[in-house]
Amino acid sequence: MIAFSRYRASDLVGTGAFASVWRAYDDQLAAPVAIKVLAEHWAQRPGVRERFLQEARLLRQAASPHVVQVYDLGEADGRPYFVMAFADQGTLQDLLDQGPPPLPEAIDLMRQICAGVADLHRLGVIHRDLKPANILICGTPEGGRRLLVADLGLAKAAADPTGLTIAGTPGYMAPEQRQPGGSIDERTDVHALGAIVFHLLTGQVPAPDAHSPRRLRPEVPAAVDEVVVRALDPVRERRWDSVEAFERALVAAAAGGGAGRVWRLRRLLRRLPRVWVYGMAGLCAGTGVAAALLIPDSPKLEGTDVPAEYRGLIVEAGTWCNLEGLSPALIAAMLKAESGFNPKLVDTPKDEYGIARWTPRVLQWYLSPGMDAKQAALDPEIAIPKMGELMCRYGPQVADVPGDPALKLAAVYRTSSDSVREAGGIKPALRPYTDRVRAFLADYGS
Repeated sequence: MIAFSRYRASDLVGTGAFASVWRAYDDQLAAPVAIKVLAEHWAQRPGVRERFLQEARLLRQAASPHVVQVYDLGEADGRPYFVMAFADQGTLQDLLDQGPPPLPEAIDLMRQICAGVADLHRLGVIHRDLKPANILICGTPEGGRRLLVADLGLAKAAADPTGLTIAGTPGYMAPEQRQPGGSIDERTDVHALGAIVFHLLTGQVPAPDAHSPRRLRPEVPAAVDEVVVRALDPVRERRWDSVEAFERALVAAAAGGGAGRVWRLRRLLRRLPRVWVYGMAGLCAGTGVAAALLIPDSPKLEGTDVPAEYRGLIVEAGTWCNLEGLSPALIAAMLKAESGFNPKLVDTPKDEYGIARWTPRVLQWYLSPGMDAKQAALDPEIAIPKMGELMCRYGPQVADVPGDPALKLAAVYRTSSDSVREAGGIKPALRPYTDRVRAFLADYGS
């Protein structure tokens, strides 16, 4: 039995190629923990040792409710170890061993997994080995389940241009991972997420030809099939370009059957001449999908100074998720306060650009690898919807902070959720901005 400082190890939970995991108890905090320790025969290899410690650092930096937390780091018998949250309900693989869950349950599980992976991507980390055995499950006080992404032993920085040895797990690995020196990006993890939802819905690990259509359960809407098929596409450029895009499409498809197709069509239709769009909607009349295909102008924005060409984008951003305070009127008010609807705004001293005044180093976290963040900030097609995405990601973190829900979201966008939480509301220095947003909100009908 290894002695882990103040932690009392009780039993071996699992053993892998490089490390083992022990269940232990923290006497000082009176809480169960899990301890991951590097295997003895690897402990003297500096490269492997550093990679093990890097995993602990990445987990700690993620600071995500859906990425396993690291509490402590130490060494026992010359072997480094780190202390993590203990998953009292095992892994997603353990759950799958009981059979595939119902569709609503599977979608809820995927939303949590996607949230953790998206947080890793914002940190600039590609996981590379997502699979059910690497997803931990913790019980909540309310009797629910919280999923945690774990095991970053194969993770790499998205900006790392160096080639890597082939690594991953068959059935979940993207084709590019099987190529020595093959480049990877966020879409590599999207492929693995598609494989996980395939496993959840079929009870089977995807076969190499899983990208062919109609592979899921008969009762699963065809739109869900389409979303998963796209995630598993062997051609990386044809997959969903981000975890967030995949998650939104999956949730929409499960909720509305054809919503997965609708999500993809909306952006296409906005780029067509208006007469074409209404003509296509006319062709769909009576089918029940005409209204869904279009992102309509908000009636409350008509007759205002909100440029007509941006109204569809504003509605998209303002309905990105179901979040108290978020609305098209709020997005319009913020754009008015940020730039006066000027898509060519350049504020070099503040490093802010475009209609939404994005700072490129912030916007970069919401873009696919290789995209120029400054150019994206100057493109309203990207900059406006990404406002909704940011607030949907960080807005829930200030839900319990006192204040007007819409103005708190504006403050989160202009500063950060941490800043709003630390101040217990909107900082005095930010009130001139939120006062302008409040005034414009009244103008736009909210």
